[in-house]
Amino acid sequence: MNPFEILLSTALAAGPGADAPLAVPSGAQVWLQEVLTDKVVGMGLVARFRFVMPSLADQVPPSTDYTDDYADVPLSDEDVAALNDGSLRGTPVDEGGAGDGAPVFEVLPPDTPALDLTQHADPASPVDRIEAEAGALIPEEAFDLPVPPSQPGAEAAADAEVPLPAAPDVLMQDPNHLDVVWLCENVALPGLKDMPERPQQVVISLASAESEFGTFDPTVVQLFEGFRIPPDRDACVWEPW
Repeated sequence: MNPFEILLSTALAAGPGADAPLAVPSGAQVWLQEVLTDKVVGMGLVARFRFVMPSLADQVPPSTDYTDDYADVPLSDEDVAALNDGSLRGTPVDEGGAGDGAPVFEVLPPDTPALDLTQHADPASPVDRIEAEAGALIPEEAFDLPVPPSQPGAEAAADAEVPLPAAPDVLMQDPNHLDVVWLCENVALPGLKDMPERPQQVVISLASAESEFGTFDPTVVQLFEGFRIPPDRDACVWEPW
């Protein structure tokens, strides 16, 4: 009896929550919760093999709620008074404004001195000196940087020390990719032979606990991977989402 027959027969006999453990290549224990089929536009018949892997929860760190970091902090009485009496320049002095709800801002007197950029400039920096002069443009020589002398073969040696990045498909694989491929090849493919119609697509899902299909449970960790099933051979052709 193949792995699919063992899992499916046990699940059907015992009903929901049936425990038919199967060891995957990583050593984790999984069991088949259910097999669902549906037709998806552009994909044809899709067979969904939903597995439970309790150890999946240990591989994903718990999420942290950062809502409090962005919560509005109420102003103190001093801040409110400063905003209302106009003692802070450029702040609303009357939220009522002209009666249309628009705030009225304090207008600075005409004799207000302009901001002196030289007070915050670094005298040793030629760029800061030039920027501090009103209307001055930064000359091109200010951006010229000395070019270090190059040594023969240095560029090739530096390139050799940089490791090549992983293939794009590898970067899209989840940590349990090998387990999922094994489940598709050893459980899903044998199970397709017992179906009235051959699916064009197989979706393998792993979840840290049993859950209802199509619902979201934040306490359950889930991952999905899709495989194309060629019409002329039994193979799981992985297709990144």
